[in-house]
Amino acid sequence: MSDRAALPLGRSTLRCLLLLALAGCRESVTAPGLCPEFCLAGEFAMRDTILSNVIAADSSFVGYRFATHAYRMQVAGSGGPVESRGLVTFTRFFDTYGGSDSSASRTILTTDSFRLSFNLVRRSPAPGLALLVYRVGIRPDTATTWDDVAPFFDDTALVGSIPIDDTLQTGTVAAAFPAGAFPAFEPDSFMMSVGLRVAGPAFADISTVDSITATVLVRYTSHDSVGTTVTRSEARAAFFDTFLGDPASLGTLGLRVGGLPAARVLLRASVPANVVDSTQVVRATLLLVPAQPALGAAGDTFRLRVHALGADFGAKSPLIIEGADTLEMGSTKVAVGTGDTIRIDITHVLQAWRASATLPRSMMLRLVPEAASVAALDLLPSSSPAGRPSLHLTYIPLYRFPGR
Repeated sequence: MSDRAALPLGRSTLRCLLLLALAGCRESVTAPGLCPEFCLAGEFAMRDTILSNVIAADSSFVGYRFATHAYRMQVAGSGGPVESRGLVTFTRFFDTYGGSDSSASRTILTTDSFRLSFNLVRRSPAPGLALLVYRVGIRPDTATTWDDVAPFFDDTALVGSIPIDDTLQTGTVAAAFPAGAFPAFEPDSFMMSVGLRVAGPAFADISTVDSITATVLVRYTSHDSVGTTVTRSEARAAFFDTFLGDPASLGTLGLRVGGLPAARVLLRASVPANVVDSTQVVRATLLLVPAQPALGAAGDTFRLRVHALGADFGAKSPLIIEGADTLEMGSTKVAVGTGDTIRIDITHVLQAWRASATLPRSMMLRLVPEAASVAALDLLPSSSPAGRPSLHLTYIPLYRFPGR
C-alpha cells in the first residue's frame, strides 16, 4: 500500500482519539470536590471540658445603688422569702387653697376627700392583688429602718385598700379615700407620709420619683368664692420614696449579688492561655452554685448579668457594655427560691479576652435593674470545695497545617 493511500486513515483515527480525550477531561462544576489533594490532612476535633479551678479569686462589694435612687420600688407581701414595704412622702399641702400667697389663697371650708394614684410597672401573677395604705407618723428619709416604721403598719393606722384588677399588668391604679383617712397633717409642714404593703405572697413594682410617673395624692376641698361655695382639687407628687426589706430574711451567706443596697461580685479568672488564644471557643458557660435558695418576693424572677471589665480596679472597675440589653456579655433569668446550679453563657466574654490581650481576665456579676427589688443571690466562693464557680468550655483547637 502506498503512503498516499494510508494518510486519510491516520487522520481519521487521530480525530477520534482527540474527541475522546476532550470528553474525558470535561469538568462538572456542580459535583462536590472528591479529589484528596484539595482536602486538609487530619480532622477537626471539638473538645468539651469543665475547668473547676478557673476562678482564682472573688470578692463581693456593696453599695452600688440604693433603693432611694431606683426607678421603681417593690412592695412584697408576707409568705415569700422576703417581705418589703414602701414609704412615700408627698410635697406640702397648705391650710388654704391657692398656696402660701395670701393675696391669691382662699380659706378652705372643708376637705372633702383624697385620691391616691400610682403607676404599676410590674406585678405578681397571683390573683386578688391589692395594695394596703397606712398612715406613717414620721417623715422617712435615707436613714429610716424597718424597725422605725414597723409600728405604723398596724390595723389602727390602715387607711384603706387599693385593689388591682387581675387583668392589669401595667398602668395607673387609683382609689378615693374620705377626708378622715388623713386627719393628722403636721401643723408646721402639712406633709403626708404613707406606707404601702401587699397582703399575702404577692408583689407589686411601683414607679418612683426617679421615673417619669410617680405616686400622686390629690386633695379635694370646698372653699368660699365671693359668697359661693366651690370645690377645687390640688395634686401633690411624691418628693421622697423608698422601700425596705425585712432584715430578718435578708441574711447573707457567701458572695452576695443584688439586695438592698445593691451588691456586685467580682470574679478573677485564670483561664489557660492556650484555651483563650489558641482555640476557637464554640461555647463558654459559667457555672455558679447558690449558697442558699435565691431570695426575693414570692413568685418573682430576676436577671443575673455578667460583664467583662475594661480594667480591674476592684469595686470601681469599669464594665464593658456592648449596647442594648440583649447584647450584654452574658445573662440569665433566676427564679426566686431556686437552689440549682446557675448557668450563664459567657462566650462573648472569652471572645473579648481573645480580641484584646490588655483586658483583665475578670468578670463582674450584678442583678438588673439594681436596687429595684428585694431579690438577692448568694453564691459559693472559689474557696468552697462543695461548689466553687467553674467554666464549661466547648472549643476547637486551631488547625495546624502539615509541615508547620
